[in-house]
Amino acid sequence: MIAKRKISVSSTAFPLKKEHLQTDAYYGMALSRIRSGLVMSRSIDGSVISVFDDDQWLLPAFAFSVKDNPYFDFLPFRQEGKFSAENVVTCKRIFSLKMFSTKSRTGKPIRLTTIQAIIAALYHINSFSNKCNITIQNIFYSKKLFEEMLKNIPTSYSRPILSLVRTLVNIDSTDRGFTIDGTILPLLAKITRESRNKFGQHPVIPSRILWAKYKQYRNCIHDYLQNKEAIHDFIKKTIEDRFFGRCEITRYKYKKEYSGLPLETRTIYDQEPLTFWKSLEKYNLTALAKNTTGRIRVAQVIFCHLYSTAQNV
Repeated sequence: MIAKRKISVSSTAFPLKKEHLQTDAYYGMALSRIRSGLVMSRSIDGSVISVFDDDQWLLPAFAFSVKDNPYFDFLPFRQEGKFSAENVVTCKRIFSLKMFSTKSRTGKPIRLTTIQAIIAALYHINSFSNKCNITIQNIFYSKKLFEEMLKNIPTSYSRPILSLVRTLVNIDSTDRGFTIDGTILPLLAKITRESRNKFGQHPVIPSRILWAKYKQYRNCIHDYLQNKEAIHDFIKKTIEDRFFGRCEITRYKYKKEYSGLPLETRTIYDQEPLTFWKSLEKYNLTALAKNTTGRIRVAQVIFCHLYSTAQNV
């Protein structure tokens, strides 16, 4: 069955009606409900968008960015093979377990960009299974078959598969529906780690841009060296006096502490509050503050580039 794609539709990640709690998929649901007939997504008006039995799913409620792709297509999973139909159902179930399980590191619904990588990895696992005329469950049950499968798919998929396996092993086998060899996870973690070390990316920046950034960073250091005494005095003053350079709200927030200041100090603050920018002006730091805020942000990035360059020299 194929779900008709809609260009734009409003949907929610959690059922709006009580009766839909037993029919719809949502984050934190009982995973034992993942089976034929499960409503994968529903519009705000209550209309069903996608169901488990569809070969194309639309999950608009989880698209938090224009870059998020809420379409998931299982049609390419239907291939030649004795267990093809069964493997498609298994892939849908594994997808749903990853999507709606609370057994994740973040404890939040998985982002669509991540789940798109997961479904791509599932496609390769599915293709290998159909080529060998075995079920996907057999691959997770046998370390030997799992190793052979990894050798026959691109290395780049080891990370999403690792993420997938970590979630699956933390789910009860009854909800998962199949057994996983306990040696698969450490094996996969080792392969992924070795792959990352072998093909790890390193920051590269053209020399012309690097030189411009270097000069920008050098100017930032120059500004600090010229004004370091004033900067240190300013910081010291803010430590000694909580109300120095702070807004009026601070005086109300720490009213008891403020009332303990000398009468002369309180009178000055009340008559002419010394705001942040006025306090900077007192130390001749106004111009520096306006010019340095952006530089500090880029200086952190520049540090990474310079460190990388020094390593390669």
